Amino acid sequence: MSPEELAARRAVRRRAVIPAQRTSGARVPTPQLMVAANRGDWVAPPSRPPIAADRGVWVVPPPRTQEALVEVAASALTPVAGRQLSPVAEPPAPAFAGLLPVEPRSTADALLPVGESWLARLRRPALATLTAGLVILGTGAPTFGDDMKAVTVVVDGTPRTITTDAATVGDALATAGIPVRDHDLLAPAAATAVADGGSITLRRGRLITADVDGTQRQLWTTATSVDAALHQLGLDNGQYQVAADRSRPIGPEGLTLAGHRLHNVTVVDGTGAPKKARVPGADVADVLAAQGISLSATDKVSPARTSAVADGTKIVVTRIAVKNRAIEQKIARPADVTVPDATLGKGESKVTAAGRDGVRRLTIKRTVVNGKASEKVVANTVLRTPQAKVVKVGTKETGAPESWSVPWDRMAFCESTSRWSVNTGNGTYGGLQFKTPTWLEYGGGEFAPRADLATEAQQIIVAERLYAKEGLAPWHCARLLGWGFGKYQG
Repeated sequence: MSPEELAARRAVRRRAVIPAQRTSGARVPTPQLMVAANRGDWVAPPSRPPIAADRGVWVVPPPRTQEALVEVAASALTPVAGRQLSPVAEPPAPAFAGLLPVEPRSTADALLPVGESWLARLRRPALATLTAGLVILGTGAPTFGDDMKAVTVVVDGTPRTITTDAATVGDALATAGIPVRDHDLLAPAAATAVADGGSITLRRGRLITADVDGTQRQLWTTATSVDAALHQLGLDNGQYQVAADRSRPIGPEGLTLAGHRLHNVTVVDGTGAPKKARVPGADVADVLAAQGISLSATDKVSPARTSAVADGTKIVVTRIAVKNRAIEQKIARPADVTVPDATLGKGESKVTAAGRDGVRRLTIKRTVVNGKASEKVVANTVLRTPQAKVVKVGTKETGAPESWSVPWDRMAFCESTSRWSVNTGNGTYGGLQFKTPTWLEYGGGEFAPRADLATEAQQIIVAERLYAKEGLAPWHCARLLGWGFGKYQG
C-alpha cells in the first residue's frame, strides 16, 4: 500500500463514526438501501437504518447470521439533510480505483434490495469491485486498526514500500513474501520491532567460487558485482589477473571466477636477450603461454614446464632443431681369395665368385642448438654386402706349360738340346740333366727310377719341386741364359 493509501485509511479511521442530522425523533420509513448505479453514489433512505437521537450516529444492527460487516469507506461519505449520503469529494484514485459506476441494464438492476445479506450483496458483480476499498471486520462499529505501518524495504539496493501490521522485521518480511536466507545480511535484525516510516535493508548472500592457480576457495558475499566481490576476496590488489568482466552483475545463483597470481619473471628465448615480464600463471607453462612463446617437440625449457613459478624465476628456452638426411656410400670389395684345388693342374685357376663392391646407407642427424649445428651418424644400413673374388688354384702337378715357373723348354735346350730321354753316362739324365739322388729326393721315384726314363711332363714336375726350394742354382744353363741363381725374373 502506498503512503497515499495509508493516509486515506487513517482519515477514514478518524471519521469512522459518522454523525447524522438529528431529527425530531419521528421515525421515517426505511423501505430499502439502494445504490444508484448510474452515479456510483450511495443512496440511503433515512428510515433505515434508524437514527439514534441520543447519539446522533447511524446505527447498523448486526445481521441475524452474525456475518461479518463491511466497513464502508466513510472518508468519501458525509450525512446530507434528511435522507441521503453522497460523496463530498472524489475519492483518491489508488484507494478507490475499483469503485466504478456500473451501467444498469434495467431499472430493476439499478436498485439492490436491503433484504439481501451484506455478504450476498458483495458477491453481486456490480459490487464485487467495491471490496478493494473495504476491510472485513467483526460485528460492531466500523473502524481500521491502529497498528498498520508503512515500511521501506531495500533488497540489494532496490527499494519498495510495504504496508504491514507485523510487529517485527522478520514477520514483516515474511508476510510480504520476502524470504531471508542463512547467508543474507539483514538490518535491522529480524527480531527488531517495526516502526511506521522505518526502513529495512536486505542484502542477498551470493556464493562466489574462486579458482586461483588451480586452488579453489569459496566465499559468501553480499556483493552484487564482480568488482565488489573481487575486493572482498582480496583479488583486486594488482597481484592477480581475473578472467571476468568487473562490471558484470552477480545474480542470486552466485558466480565462479578463475584467476592467476601475477609474478615478476625473466624469460630468455633462444639467442634472444633476457626479457623481464609480469605475467599470470601457476607454472612455467602458464608463463610461456602468457608471453606467447610456443615450444616445438625438440625445444627444451629450464625449469621444467610443470615447475611452479615465483617472483624472480628465470626461465630459459633452448631452441633445438633436428633434421635427418640419408646418403649412400660404396663399400670396397675385399682382396681376392685364392683357394688351392687339387683337381686342377698346377698352374690352372678357376674364378668361383666374382668380387663386387658393397653399398651402405648412412643416416646423418643434424642438430642445431640456438643456431650452432652439429652432425653425427645415427644409422648405418648395408644395402649390398661386398664380396671378394674367389679363385681356385690348381695344385695338381701336370707339367703343362701353364704351370711352369721357368721356361723349361729353353732350359732343356741348353742342358740337353731338348733330348728328354738322353743318358750320356756322365751321371746326369734326361732333358734337364737330373742326378739320380736329386731325382729321387724330390719325388721323381713315383714316376721312374731315373729321369731319362720319365716323360717330359714328369721331368718338369720334379724340376718345379726342385726350383721351388732351391731356385735356379741347380742348373748351370741358368747362368748361361742370364737368369741367375735365384728366382726366374723373366
